[in-house]
Amino acid sequence: MPDDPHKRFAIWVVIEEAQAGLWTCGGVDMSSQVLPWLATVHVPAGVLDAPARALYVRLMHDAFQQAQPADDQRRLATSVKLHDVPDGTWGGNGDVWQLPRFAKVAGYGHLQHLADAA
Repeated sequence: MPDDPHKRFAIWVVIEEAQAGLWTCGGVDMSSQVLPWLATVHVPAGVLDAPARALYVRLMHDAFQQAQPADDQRRLATSVKLHDVPDGTWGGNGDVWQLPRFAKVAGYGHLQHLADAA
């Protein structure tokens, strides 16, 4: 995440809470036993390396834990899917975006050398 809160508008995460009755195993409604959360994250290829991915998934799980109501005793079950979008295949507002543009707009500190070169 960029340090500048104004740059965070470029980082979106889609989160879905599974509805009761939709998560079953052997005919048993699992939502009575677990609180399932699914997160799908599309990220430009090259933004996250392996250690950053591990940290991202851990922080997402921690955020779900913090959001779980204190009186909810179900076990938390999270699934975070990180999808790398190949460079030059992400379009926004009629333009194709390359990694240097993402680095500049989103403020990815570790990729500023790309933004500065563009």
